Amino acid sequence: MLFANAGTDLSVYGDDQVGFGLDYLANNSISDVPFAAIDASVPLDEAMRMMDAMPVLWRQCFGPRLAEMNKPIGSSSGQLAHICYMWFDVWPTFWNVRSEPRWQQAVWHVLREMLAVPCREVQVAALHGIGHQLRYLNRREEIDRTVAAFIHSIDHNDKNLKNYAEAARQGMVL
Repeated sequence: MLFANAGTDLSVYGDDQVGFGLDYLANNSISDVPFAAIDASVPLDEAMRMMDAMPVLWRQCFGPRLAEMNKPIGSSSGQLAHICYMWFDVWPTFWNVRSEPRWQQAVWHVLREMLAVPCREVQVAALHGIGHQLRYLNRREEIDRTVAAFIHSIDHNDKNLKNYAEAARQGMVL
């Protein structure tokens, strides 16, 4: 529900508050919450409902809050920018179910939707996630086509974003 209603439910909180809260939900070095979706007691359909709602978090929360930020890739400051960028690094959920086709499709859907958010920080986070999860998503050709189309759509002056996208397409991000 939090992801599906992120624009309204989180609007009363400041960026750092939202960032800390989302870090708590995603980061298993802070809490065990990220494992809830893959607990044996949670039906897979319920976990997929969460994943279906996750792009809303990026469109309605991260995107609007980080839209004006335009810093070098990997150097954005603040708790919200940190969890935006690091989500797929610190989120253990997919790692634990990476061989499940429905999870692969769901994570790819989220990353693809993030690339479409008109916010550079969210797009960088999507590329970061693609770069780290490439080998587990099991759809290399589709990722190649999607990232190539993204690169083609980028402002020709943003060479850093183009280079990062190419690195992500090859699974070569830090």
